[in-house]
Amino acid sequence: MGVRQSFVRITAEQLAELEQIAIEHSSLSYAEISPQLYQVLDRRSHLQQYTMVPLDKLSPEQAYYKFTIEKSYWSLLEDLMVQLIRDQVVDWWPIHEDYPVHIGDLWPCYSYIYLIFHHELAPLLDLLQHVPYEQLKQAFDADFAEFTDMTVEEKQGVYNVVLSCLDSIRIMAQQAHAANESIIWYIS
Repeated sequence: MGVRQSFVRITAEQLAELEQIAIEHSSLSYAEISPQLYQVLDRRSHLQQYTMVPLDKLSPEQAYYKFTIEKSYWSLLEDLMVQLIRDQVVDWWPIHEDYPVHIGDLWPCYSYIYLIFHHELAPLLDLLQHVPYEQLKQAFDADFAEFTDMTVEEKQGVYNVVLSCLDSIRIMAQQAHAANESIIWYIS
């Protein structure tokens, strides 16, 4: 499946548990703490899980407990959002690897477990509900202009996955905000 970006809704209790694991085992390797971390992360696995590899359908009625997307698609979305920040179209984008809040090292030297606190979900939702799609599409078209070996339909398919990423994050953020939860994300 390759490298993926994973997003998980967590309760305050799960967050405290993850923080405790990270503190207690900060000097141990990923392999040693992995079972404990995943035990916390997958505790609610009976809830809706969604894997976008790539995504071709999205059901807005479903509340996501967890979803993943191929890293290449997520990196494209990150690049487009950074371009919109540079162009001063949007003010911020919290879901990037330089984001300062993390609660532990899931894969040493590879991925932190990043955290979006519950109180940060309202501004994130506001951003996601007012995404400047016209400017996003312009940035995408400019970025993909050099790919002459792709058809217009193939490029549109990639762009549709980017839009689906935004939709999935929005749905997860809405559900987490309503349930008084936070979101963690990490590279898997």
